[in-house]
Order: sequence, then C-alpha cells, then structure tokens
Amino acid sequence: MNHLLARKGSSASLTQKRSNLSLASDERPREEKSAPYRNPSYPTFLSEDVRDYKSYIQDYDDGISDASEELLKRLLETEQTAPKDTLFSDDIFQKHLQKLKGKNEARIIQDLSPHLVPSAEALATFRARHLDSVVESVNKGWNNCIPVTKPCPQPDSAFGCRSTAFLDAQLEKLRPFLGDALFSLYFKATYYMYFPFLVKEVKTSVIGLNIADNQNAHSATVAVRAVVDLFKLAGREKELHRQIVALSISYDDKLDKVTIWRRTIDQFYLDPKTKWNSRTFTLNVFNIFYPMHRKRICSVINDIGLASLRQSVSQNLAVF
Repeated sequence: MNHLLARKGSSASLTQKRSNLSLASDERPREEKSAPYRNPSYPTFLSEDVRDYKSYIQDYDDGISDASEELLKRLLETEQTAPKDTLFSDDIFQKHLQKLKGKNEARIIQDLSPHLVPSAEALATFRARHLDSVVESVNKGWNNCIPVTKPCPQPDSAFGCRSTAFLDAQLEKLRPFLGDALFSLYFKATYYMYFPFLVKEVKTSVIGLNIADNQNAHSATVAVRAVVDLFKLAGREKELHRQIVALSISYDDKLDKVTIWRRTIDQFYLDPKTKWNSRTFTLNVFNIFYPMHRKRICSVINDIGLASLRQSVSQNLAVF
C-alpha cells in the first residue's frame, strides 16, 4: 500500500510549480502532446509489467460479465432527445461536415465536440443536478497523476469526480494519499479531479484514430489503476473482475469510436443516421454509469478501516 501514498516532486520542480501554476504539460501543443503515442510499439509499452499491472489494447478473452453486458446495452440503446437547431440538424449536417474536411483538430473539436461529447458541467448548470459532482478538464495535463509512461496524459477532455462527490469522512480516509496540489497521486488526475471515468481524444482524418486510441489507452489505464488500487485497500479488488471501470471516445471528421478498456463497443462513420450515437452514449454514461460508479467508489471507501489505515501509513512513511 505504501506505493499509493502522495509523492512530492523534487525541490526544483516544486519551486517551478509554485512560481508558475501553468504547468509544462498543460502548455504542450496538440502536435507535441501526441508525438510519443505515434510510436507503433506504444501498446507494447503499456503491456509491460508495471507494479503488477499490465494494460492491453485488445479484447479480454473472457469478455466482460453478464451484468456489464447488460449495462453496456443500456449505455448504447437508452434513447435521448436530440437537441434542435444545431449544426447536426438534418438540413445542414452534411453541408457542415464538408466544411470540416482538411481542417485542424482545434476546428474539429470546436464544431463537433458539443454535439458528440456534451459538457457534463454545462448539463449540470441546466439542472442535471446528479452531475453537480462531475468535473471535467479540457486539454489539461494530468500533472497530479502518476503516469504509466512519460509524459503525463493530456486528454482533449476528461470527466471525473470532484471532491463534493464524497463525504468529509470519506475524504479523510483518502487524505494520506491526496497531499495537496503539488503532489503526484494515484487517485487524482489533476488537483481537482478524482477517479476519471471518461476520456476523449480528437484527431484529423489525415492522422488517424490509432494515435488517439494510444492516448486514450494511457489515460484509461491511469483511471482503471486508481479504482483497482482503491478496491485493494479494502480487499475487494475481485469485484472489479470483468467489470466496466473506464470508457473513452475518439473521433475525427469522419469516424467515431466508443471504447471500454479494453474493448471497442461501437465504431461508425458520421452520417445522418449515426450522428447522435456518441451524444446518446455520453449522456447515458453520465446518467446511468456515473451514479453507479460513484456509488461503488464511495462504498469501498466506507469499507476501508481508518485506524488500520493510519497505522499502515505511519509504518510506511519512511519509504518517502
């Protein structure tokens, strides 16, 4: 358990962070942040044994559990009402897609993201109160996580839990592993995001989605590892076997892919028949998956014995 404790960086890096809270990985341009993931061997790096974890960009032989299959069906098939008078309206959708041909990632994100992966925080503002505890990031480096490979993930957007998702007593149990904004952590992605559960990457059709998949794989591996390590603290890690723990979406101006790590669950070309598929899936993740996911995280935190936790932490502080 001692490897889960919050880690301070070097004194030099701490000085830099205190003087400039706009951290280096936050400032990387899109081309630079995706460069390490262009290596065709990147999936091999993730599959190497790192602290008893291996992450594979392929289907698991035994698949997911029956309960997860049923959940997956609900995420894909539960209907949502499509908004009106948008760039995805029937009479202008194809015309606008043509305008995006050859455009860069920033333009594709600007025009397509609100329709494919809507903002959880915006939905909460419009009275989706169950999403008040969801926080999102946009092109922000996960500087508070402990990455699997270098550099830290920097997803185009990500969704996780804000601190208000947990009771004060639950946060107190996690405190030995949280530190402050200058610590590297297993249970946080950024200083304000706990336990990310959905990540998104966008590419142009020229670059291809395999790079986006590699980026999502790293982010999702960090997300899954956080939940698994939490469950290990309570001796309940077997409950996660063949369960859905993290999801991702990658798209360009032609193709949209929805993934659970690690299984591709839907892939389609954007056309008038499929244009709302990603939005429907995302809303169902927010409305169906997130409440269940938050509930099980809170449940396992409640099962962690505070007294024994403090004793174990105090015995292992010398490691850091």
